[in-house]
Formats: sequence, C-alpha cells, structure tokens
Amino acid sequence: MGIEEEVAGPDNPAAQDGLSAERFSAAERFSAAELGALVTAGADWLWETDAELRFSWLSDGFKASTGVDPSDVLGRSRIDFEQDPRGSDAAARHLEDLKSHRSFRDFVHELSDGDAGCRWVSITGFPRFDAAGGFLGYRGLARDVTSMMQRHGQAPGGEGLLYDLERTINSLDMGVVILDADLYTELVDRASV
Repeated sequence: MGIEEEVAGPDNPAAQDGLSAERFSAAERFSAAELGALVTAGADWLWETDAELRFSWLSDGFKASTGVDPSDVLGRSRIDFEQDPRGSDAAARHLEDLKSHRSFRDFVHELSDGDAGCRWVSITGFPRFDAAGGFLGYRGLARDVTSMMQRHGQAPGGEGLLYDLERTINSLDMGVVILDADLYTELVDRASV
C-alpha cells in the first residue's frame, strides 16, 4: 500500500468526508497536544528572531538546557554567542542561508556562553514572511548535542571523526542521514536537505 492509500484510507477523516489527501493537513491529522509532543520530542527549546536576526523569543527550555538567562540573549543575534561563527565552511554556508532567508536544518555550533553541560547545539529554522512577502525573521527549534559531539571527539576547530565523516558524505552523489542508537539525527548531508 502506498502513502496515498494510507493517507486516504477508510480510517482517515479526509476520506470519510470525501476530501483529497492533498487537502488533509497535519493540523487536521494531529491535535495541538500531539503536535506539541512531536516538537518537544525533537527539541530542547524553541526560538524566534526578528527581521534583523535578533532573538525576540525563547521557550522555557532554553535556560533549562543552556544555563543562560533568556534576558541576556533577547535582542541579540545568535552570532554573538557562537564560537568563531565564520571559521568553517558549514558556518559560512549557514550565514549565507540566513542572508538569503532560506530554511536550514541541523546546523551545529558551539556556544560561547552557557554551562559546561551544554556547549554544542543543533538548530533548525524556517523564515517567516508577511502577506506582502516581507521578511519577518525566523522560527525554529534547537537541541543540546554536547554529548554527541563528545562521543565523536569533535574539537572546537572542526577536527574530529564527525567532521571527517560529514566531509566524506557530502562528497557522495546520494542523500545520507545518520541516526544514533536513540534515533536522533547525527548527520544530514546537504544533498538531503
């Protein structure tokens, strides 16, 4: 059975109402609580920036994960908190994504502030636009990946097993996603995004 049949199957409310699978959105499929649980399962905190890429909102999980008081961050850019934000190819690509208002996924960087338990974070974000197409900023999620970086021997200068693996995988002509034993995303090559 293909995905179209599963989505439009007899147990699907869209099929019962005669609606096409294309018109059946995630908001109709999942309750607000279920969508919230999915976000919580994949993120330690949520964030939002304004059009100037300054933090305008951080969820409660931010302080719990990083040890940093949100009032020290609001109104400032994430680049203010990254170690050497322009020092790697990945950072340069990420800055270009931000300037071009493109979505990004699983950008990993080291925090310059924060407690020792959360030094590395992975962030995913999507741009927001008003009705006229004007850029409003980003919304996204983040998670603490410090333990993953320690397991892979990642050094601040971008050396280590994970860096070498990412460089090798990005040279392949196919999409690759690597998950850890807990099914957390370890690495996604740019071709898959």
